[in-house]
Amino acid sequence: MKSVFIKLILLMLISLTLFVGCKQVSDAQRLRDDTSSSSDLTVQKAQRALDTWIKDGQLTVQGVQELPQENAAKVDFMVQRLEWNEQYIGKKSYQGPGTAVFTHYSDGRWVLTNVRMTNDLLAQWNTNITVE
Repeated sequence: MKSVFIKLILLMLISLTLFVGCKQVSDAQRLRDDTSSSSDLTVQKAQRALDTWIKDGQLTVQGVQELPQENAAKVDFMVQRLEWNEQYIGKKSYQGPGTAVFTHYSDGRWVLTNVRMTNDLLAQWNTNITVE
């Protein structure tokens, strides 16, 4: 009976140790996620900024490539639908790849500063949309 009691106590201690260890890992992961979310440009943040820019169109962010030496990031996206009026040309539409440039300022802000459609040399816009 005594050995069963000891085994039960050992089992409880092991379970408690595993539970506390898992809790510490999840707290560390949450802290890392919170830290990265404030200073890194994530796909979700880039998507929100580009959604603000595109308004009546639709695009999907494919990836973010931070360029720390340039205090910038390049974001690749795929446009499903975009239409605009070009002076002297009229209505234009685009579907395909594009890139965006986000500038990282010393106060920690990321700002969407340029949007370009990869397959249309005339389709380029300078912007000033702060990432939130």
